[in-house]
Amino acid sequence: MTASDFRRVASEKVNAQMTNSIIIYLIFFVITSFALGTVVGEFVLMGPLTLGLVKYAKMISKGEKVEIEVLFKGIENFVAAMIVWIIKTVFTFLWSLLFVIPGLVKHYAYSMSMYLLEETPTLDPLEAIKRSQDMMQGHKWRLFCLEISYIGWFILSAFTFGILLLWVMPKFEVAHYEFFLDLKQQRHVEVVDIKEIR
Repeated sequence: MTASDFRRVASEKVNAQMTNSIIIYLIFFVITSFALGTVVGEFVLMGPLTLGLVKYAKMISKGEKVEIEVLFKGIENFVAAMIVWIIKTVFTFLWSLLFVIPGLVKHYAYSMSMYLLEETPTLDPLEAIKRSQDMMQGHKWRLFCLEISYIGWFILSAFTFGILLLWVMPKFEVAHYEFFLDLKQQRHVEVVDIKEIR
């Protein structure tokens, strides 16, 4: 699938539940606008909230009815989501100190970790990061192209003081989830908890 395919599929699925999608992202933006810039917000809340958005995207992708409380479902796996977020944030920042490009490469390498954690809640955070890196080998450019294809919408959002993001971000998130599903199928990834093997 191409970037336009992911955008089209995501748009169709989100449009079917646009009202709740907008409310979910409105709540997310309100919480993060107050929390970001603080240690609690950046390193404690963002992980579980992001996992909640992944759960939202999964339900939308499957055509299931989403309720507002899905945003807070990530709290059920609070510690693991928090650790994954911290690892992604810190490691990406450290690589960015070398130069912008290494930071971007790591951003995309770690990008599937939260989706893997949602799929297998008992997955070790470090294992989720490792599997994400394995999955994204040879596919970072594809995800970059998907994200950059939304650049026009993000620019327009700036002229609406960010209000348009309430309409854009749900589709952006679901497009990412569709990318994750496509990537799993291409790479024949079976998400198995290593603890079950031992």
